[in-house]
Amino acid sequence: MGRTRIIHELTLDKIAAVDFPCQEGAVATITKRARTGDWQNREEERNEMGCEDFTAKVAFVRKRDGLSRTEALSAAALEFPDELVAYRKAASPDLDAPDQDALARQQARQVYHDRVRAVAASRGIPRHIAMAKVSSEQPDLHAQAFG
Repeated sequence: MGRTRIIHELTLDKIAAVDFPCQEGAVATITKRARTGDWQNREEERNEMGCEDFTAKVAFVRKRDGLSRTEALSAAALEFPDELVAYRKAASPDLDAPDQDALARQQARQVYHDRVRAVAASRGIPRHIAMAKVSSEQPDLHAQAFG
């Protein structure tokens, strides 16, 4: 087993966040928490500003921190995750409903990969070559799985 290295000091100059990770099944999580006193002061500030909805909170964060709109969206998404979820649901009510196209693609990918495994095993070839063979011999299966 290799050596374990422990970082004792770390300084982050910039934190970037995504609201929709690009890789299927990926989760992006970055948490940065202010000290208790600062957080309570900001909570009072937000209450005074009357930030009811997410767009108002984005505007508040933009003004408070002097950020661009894009940076403020990212910062507000981290600072107000519950409001972001409500904002998204209001914009797209069926957000929690399963995407039928995505489910069909997932099933097609499973069939495709099962076929690749079968071809690799039956012909005694590596997986990447089996993938090329299945894709060329069954283009419809590949198109269903990967669009």
